Amino acid sequence: MLIYAIVCLCGCKKADFKNKIEEVKKTPVEVPGSQPQSGSKPQPSTPKEELFSIVVIPDTQYYISEKFGGTLGMFENQIKWILKNRDAERIGYVAHLGDITESNTEGEWKKAKDIMTPLLENDIPFGVAIGNHDQTPYGKPSLGNVNSGFNVYFGKPAFSSKDWYGGSIYNNNSSDSHYDLFSANGENFIAIYIDYNEPGTRWYDSIYELKTLAWTDSLLNVYRDRKAIIISHCILELPKKTPGTTYFNNVKFSYVTSDFAPQGKNLYEMVKLHKNVFLMLCGHYTGESLRIDTYDGHTIKTFLTDYQFRGKGGGGMMRLMRFSKTRQTIAVSSFIPDSTGQVLQWETDADSQYEVPLYN
Repeated sequence: MLIYAIVCLCGCKKADFKNKIEEVKKTPVEVPGSQPQSGSKPQPSTPKEELFSIVVIPDTQYYISEKFGGTLGMFENQIKWILKNRDAERIGYVAHLGDITESNTEGEWKKAKDIMTPLLENDIPFGVAIGNHDQTPYGKPSLGNVNSGFNVYFGKPAFSSKDWYGGSIYNNNSSDSHYDLFSANGENFIAIYIDYNEPGTRWYDSIYELKTLAWTDSLLNVYRDRKAIIISHCILELPKKTPGTTYFNNVKFSYVTSDFAPQGKNLYEMVKLHKNVFLMLCGHYTGESLRIDTYDGHTIKTFLTDYQFRGKGGGGMMRLMRFSKTRQTIAVSSFIPDSTGQVLQWETDADSQYEVPLYN
């Protein structure tokens, strides 16, 4: 098993994963106090419906680097759409899934910061994950290096004045793995970002992974009364050709699914023990997919969102997730915005536009 592979790297024999996490936690960790609707644009919410939205921005590396037909304007249009539709869509949070940059250069980071700064200026809660292209060399965690490109432009100083920013795994100005706290629709949430650190790759760091998992475990215990969202660049692999099938309200639901990537599998084996975790978000592998896992009556849904190889570097496509407290559903939509804050094109196939139960 992948979990045991990590433990064995640390010199243990068939150790129970949960017990191993407990061992790592002895090292102090600072923790501050229905069927898819296809073929048309998603149905608008009703005025009385209790809902909020999370906007998901996947890999923007080809917009920042202007490769393969991608342009800076595509990234700028995504931010313009968020600003214009904040109230109409009741946007409570924005999550960037990582690979902000292509080559992790100062020029690329400056462009990314300039494009995303309006979110800070307008106090729209958002967080940014670290992808393998945001590391030097690719795929090597910076381990708290405050001089890394990410931490120079998106480290703690960039967010310290924002009430949604919770803190990070390190005590310096690094935000390699960090968390945000936000509230929407009368509910409280924690969004935890996990640094890219994929087992089986050249720069994988098993000790750092165990430390990160222990830190995440501690956060989920401290904030057990908050609904929890886990965000990491690589959790799911490429979409599978064989669809997944389940039943919602006695209605058969077929969907595009994926296997866990090694880092995602290790994450899931820990977070499944926490009843407040209901959602995981990731990019890295091109495609859209949904994974549904239930352990001890507790369901976690994991969404893969990445468009970088669909043409024009992704074409500016992004994702809107509406969380309806009234109907107890998550409605997912994928679309391309234009430069005026309008939707240029809705993606209407079944893996791009659908609705699933909120917490079950």
